[in-house]
Amino acid sequence: MKTIMKTFKNMTPLSKAAIVGILISSLGTFMFMPYVSIYISDLGFRASFIGVVLLMFSISQQGFTFFGGYLSDKLGTKYICLTGLSIRIVGYIMFLFSLNKALIILSAILVGLGGALITPSLKVTMSIGNEAIISSVFALRNTVINFGAAIGPILGGVLYVYSIHAIFLSAALLHVMVFILISRKKQIIMEVEENENLPSTSMWAIFRDKRILYLTFAVSFFYFLYVQFNLSVPIYIKDYYHRPELTGTLFTFNGILIIVLQYPVMVFFQKRFHEHTVLVLGMFFLACAFISLVLSDTVMILFLFTFLLTLGEILLPPTLDNMATKLAPKKLMGSYLGFMTFSFMIGGGLGSLIGGYGYEWGSNHNIHVLWMLYCLVGLAGVGLIWPIKKFLKESAQEIIKEDVV
Repeated sequence: MKTIMKTFKNMTPLSKAAIVGILISSLGTFMFMPYVSIYISDLGFRASFIGVVLLMFSISQQGFTFFGGYLSDKLGTKYICLTGLSIRIVGYIMFLFSLNKALIILSAILVGLGGALITPSLKVTMSIGNEAIISSVFALRNTVINFGAAIGPILGGVLYVYSIHAIFLSAALLHVMVFILISRKKQIIMEVEENENLPSTSMWAIFRDKRILYLTFAVSFFYFLYVQFNLSVPIYIKDYYHRPELTGTLFTFNGILIIVLQYPVMVFFQKRFHEHTVLVLGMFFLACAFISLVLSDTVMILFLFTFLLTLGEILLPPTLDNMATKLAPKKLMGSYLGFMTFSFMIGGGLGSLIGGYGYEWGSNHNIHVLWMLYCLVGLAGVGLIWPIKKFLKESAQEIIKEDVV
């Protein structure tokens, strides 16, 4: 705690406002996410349609994050952040009146687009003026987000007992608070001289680097499975356990585990294993999570599932960022890190779409067979990630030199 407070104290006033804004918006986001599937299900729509809604949300947020970052560079982080907050607020409010498919999908798209503008603009805000402590600043950002992930579902669970609409309204009001906080701060001016010297075609060089393309594809298997935590598992709990409020408890358990274990677990594995092995282990833990659901139908199994899934979540995403920085040439570091978000868009998008139909099939036939199939998907991901070891021996400059000259 002392280390966290020391980092916060040394941050610029603007980045302090950003971190507070991230905390507030995270509370709103995570009180919303666990219950949107249940809300749509309660309206009488099938799981396949819920999957389509989550697919639209995933595409609108992950698919447009690059676009949001580009607009932040061109127009300024403050205005893009405020625009994103406005769009997301409208999306949350629209959920209050969304009783048909068209409005539900539109609301989800607006919430996603808002996030695509907010996330990169706040990242830029936190990086300016904190260069000497940037690692600690971004570590604090992750801690704050996970705090929201832990507390948000609890607040959502309390509000869900009262009314599902209270969740949507509260999420909107929390983002209004962030809007007011950010609007009171001055515009941010970015120094972009180095980027301006890059040739215009260099940003496309990444598409000729087979290593990053392969890595993105392989890791998409992880996100294909992880998105089921937001889709299939909440509906499974509602249908088979008849305790929808338990969903919020599991999300809180997930958030607390990440807050407590993220740093010590990552240090433990990084000291003992190579990065590609840590990726493999993260994928393997996720595969084990789904096979655990076959063992029993008790509540304790749900907590075991969440624990194993969380281990995978702790290991894979941060290791993926570290590996991307090693694969990237220095002048394209941001492009490589940004490109990796497509692994979530592809995997999360397909997971949302196929997951909805998959759950319908599993509930009509044998739900345990579905979990076994998801375990096999995880093991396939392990097999795809394993060859990544040889990528680290190759030079990024040699692979894409023709594009950056």
